[in-house]
Amino acid sequence: MNPYSLLFPLVIFFTAYLSAHVLAKFLGTPTEMDRQSTLDGLRGILALAVFICHTSAWHYYLNTGSFVLPDVGVFRQFAKSSVYMFFMITGFLFMSKLINDREKGVDWTRLFVSRVLRIAPLYFTVVFIMVFLVLLESDFKLQVTWAALLIDILRWVTFTVFGEPILNNYDKTLLITSYVQWTLVYEWLFYISLPLIALFLKIRVPFIYIAASITLVLLFILNMHNLFFPAAFLAGILTAIIFRFGQIKPLLTHPVFSIIAIALVLWQGWNYPEVSYQQPSGIPAFCLSVAFVIIACGNNLFGLLTTRTARYLGEISFGVYLLHGIVIFMVFNYFVGFNQVKTLSTTNYWSLISFITVLIIIAATLTYRLIEAPAMRQVSKVSLKIKTTFGMKTEISV
Repeated sequence: MNPYSLLFPLVIFFTAYLSAHVLAKFLGTPTEMDRQSTLDGLRGILALAVFICHTSAWHYYLNTGSFVLPDVGVFRQFAKSSVYMFFMITGFLFMSKLINDREKGVDWTRLFVSRVLRIAPLYFTVVFIMVFLVLLESDFKLQVTWAALLIDILRWVTFTVFGEPILNNYDKTLLITSYVQWTLVYEWLFYISLPLIALFLKIRVPFIYIAASITLVLLFILNMHNLFFPAAFLAGILTAIIFRFGQIKPLLTHPVFSIIAIALVLWQGWNYPEVSYQQPSGIPAFCLSVAFVIIACGNNLFGLLTTRTARYLGEISFGVYLLHGIVIFMVFNYFVGFNQVKTLSTTNYWSLISFITVLIIIAATLTYRLIEAPAMRQVSKVSLKIKTTFGMKTEISV
């Protein structure tokens, strides 16, 4: 049987959806239904798609020794379209925030505190687990100096802006996270660019944030290897502008536009399967952008994106995205064994992935409730503390 048949992604989606449905029934889901509720459901689907594309990369790695996506269109699409739309969501939401707060003024301290507390706690947890697994695989024996190890860990803690080094000479370091960390660098690059974007909108920005933005953007540009500027952020920004035209939104929620959005995604995937997932351009980018505009303006794709289960998957999507590599690595390495996984039949391999899917949904649920949500509840408190300590309210704005 073809190990990259479309049947297997469908089984994994169903397994994840069923697992989330059961957990949502007992644990509850977000009750808020606002104009961006469709994006919550979309996030869940995108995170699952990234996980599925990496399961195919793991299969390819076990058989060839190279962690790359197989030359199969459907799995490349899961990567390409998902990353592109993740970046569009970021561009849309934060451009919308700048526009909405333009008159009253943007609370820059709260904005950046919210980003740090939204991303850093879980990411640092993942880095901690990764370091522990590396040391475990090394029998807790240093293969490099303490100084070299600590510097390499620091490079990971700073979101790999300064590179993503192999730790303690363990050659499977990057496999532990399935390489997902690279997108966070671009998310941060966009966030720190927001004060500069705000200037173009004639929004008052404290001088300290302008200076910090310029400094950090230059730091990123000078230290990031193979740097590119995702057009998806610009597409998200444009979507936020389109969203302001109220007469367009009711039109795009019509069921016919659900068909159009789905058709555009499928059509570009069928006709342009070879496009790199890091930077789709031209016709594929246009199709994905139009589909995103339709969804961002409130089209729920026949209700798929606003079901209780879809919103639950959206709530835990960051955990699914960051944790799936660790769960795959641990199951493959400690519970089955890499050599044994290599010998599995196609059916048994994907059956194992189905089991891993359930574990990932559970793990993401736990980390959301124990790490992510508690951290986010501290945003107001931490923001106020920073403002009080450093007198941020009196900073000169430009």
